[in-house]
Amino acid sequence: PWKVLQAKIAGRTPDRVLDRYEGFGAHVGEGDVVAAGLEEGWPLPALTGARLIAPLHPQPLQLDGRKRFEDLKVLLDPATGDARREALLKSYGVTHALLRRGRDPLPERFGAVVVERGDLVLVRVSRP
Repeated sequence: PWKVLQAKIAGRTPDRVLDRYEGFGAHVGEGDVVAAGLEEGWPLPALTGARLIAPLHPQPLQLDGRKRFEDLKVLLDPATGDARREALLKSYGVTHALLRRGRDPLPERFGAVVVERGDLVLVRVSRP
């Protein structure tokens, strides 16, 4: 899976990446934690200062990296129940979710949509 993802990312020029994520920095910044798929989330730390639950290139000393990847898959699985999703959001202190329309759960299951750009949807996570 890594080689496929790297091939997808390799074709993106900096201008195309900046265009795709334009406007996200006004809503996400340092101190925020974002749940995002590996392909969608990789530029966010550099562009906004936000942290990811599971970054594309985890820190070598992050001992729970494998668990983070597994938790992210569960969190972004449309079949995951709301109670389980809420528990994961809370455990990682997630403030935002970056979702891809047509693949990830409906944005309304996370909170309020703050930016839509193409197939990407940035949601501010709300908690009951």
